[in-house]
Amino acid sequence: MTSSIPSAYSPAFNPNVAGQNAPLPPPVNIYANATDDDTKAVLENNRDMFEDSNGNITQAKIREVANRPFTGKTADDQMTLLALEVLRRPALNRTLVSGNNDQDGQAGGVKQNNESAQSSKSLTRHKLENPSSSDKARAAEKDNPYANNSAADLAGYAMANFSSLEDPDDKGHITDRSLRAVASGTRLDGTKATPAEINLAKAILNSPGFFMGADMDKNGTFDGKISRQDLGEVKYRTMSDYDLLMGIKDDFRQYTAGANDRFINFNELEEAAGLRETTRTFTPEAKARANEFLSRHGLRRETDIGIGDNGPGAEDRRFDMENLDHMLAKASKSPRPLS
Repeated sequence: MTSSIPSAYSPAFNPNVAGQNAPLPPPVNIYANATDDDTKAVLENNRDMFEDSNGNITQAKIREVANRPFTGKTADDQMTLLALEVLRRPALNRTLVSGNNDQDGQAGGVKQNNESAQSSKSLTRHKLENPSSSDKARAAEKDNPYANNSAADLAGYAMANFSSLEDPDDKGHITDRSLRAVASGTRLDGTKATPAEINLAKAILNSPGFFMGADMDKNGTFDGKISRQDLGEVKYRTMSDYDLLMGIKDDFRQYTAGANDRFINFNELEEAAGLRETTRTFTPEAKARANEFLSRHGLRRETDIGIGDNGPGAEDRRFDMENLDHMLAKASKSPRPLS
């Protein structure tokens, strides 16, 4: 069954453009034309955002998420848009919050203690005997070996199973449509998916930030497709500053033009990244690291300035081993978010 929610959108704000300090306008609402069933399914997949301490979806939590300011972070802003869309649909809203003990209590007033206790026992017994679809979904997710994998690991598994997840009508790409087909158990070409492929497709679909993050290019645009190159870049885009700098250090002699050169300059990194003509050859890893390092403007500038004999060095578009060691000593070891 094809989802009514589009896989891609064009954000109205680019946080990397200088001078955009005004409050962020919302990105395009991908839920505007979605069916109630599809909208509800997305919320159920992310229900932890909308639950109270008792595990119930509540009106208060939906309003809390809807009232958040837009940040420019794709995954966060999509949840804010989802909450706003639910508030815009009274019937869907009632369906999502009905059936919770706290909601029923507010609607019907204070009940007698014995009635409340009896109802609680009845609901508990019913839940144990007839688990809800959301309970089943969460139990299935818990048993999914790919469910809590990092973005880099998911990308690696998707790369290894690319042909199994690929859209036969759009060769060279994994699409939302092909993922949903595999997750249902039958690929778009009619062949049966293996349990491992089904679990992998479900894990990707249940990680809303992963598909959008892998799809998004460096200009912040989307085409609703994931290529092998997109998946390969995820490893480097999510790499911590520390690991990226360590990779640059390991490949130091590959970047420098001279065997005794003490410095890597930005022209040499641009050669490695394919942004400048060169007669030299670089490993794929060295190319990817150079490209990612150049795209992290803050890290690039800090490494350029580095440290000198009397404090910070000059901003001269080059750095040496001393500067790299200085940056490694303070660099974050936490993976970067994909979006």
